[in-house]
Amino acid sequence: MIDDVIAGEGRIISLMDAAKLLGTSYPTVHRMACSGELKAFKIRNTWRTSTAACEEYVRRGFAEQARTCRPAEESGCSATCSRASGGASAIKLDRNRVKLWHAPAKLV
Repeated sequence: MIDDVIAGEGRIISLMDAAKLLGTSYPTVHRMACSGELKAFKIRNTWRTSTAACEEYVRRGFAEQARTCRPAEESGCSATCSRASGGASAIKLDRNRVKLWHAPAKLV
């Protein structure tokens, strides 16, 4: 039963491993865990999170960025993002790091 719960949450990792996966520092990930920004839990005095929680955090960040980077006519906002005019961003999470790349818009 516990294996089914853990399987849905990805692999349990330390905050140090989460920092490496997210490409940031341990203190940053610790603050994120303490504030609830990153789902995490404590076992005695040690914080733990999961690969799934890290992936969810990255997805939320991309979703938020996509909302703020829509063209002005779509969002009703005067601010635009340089990537909103074309191209696509993608993310790939692997065991050791987060990879982000931007494919430029196709020229016609």
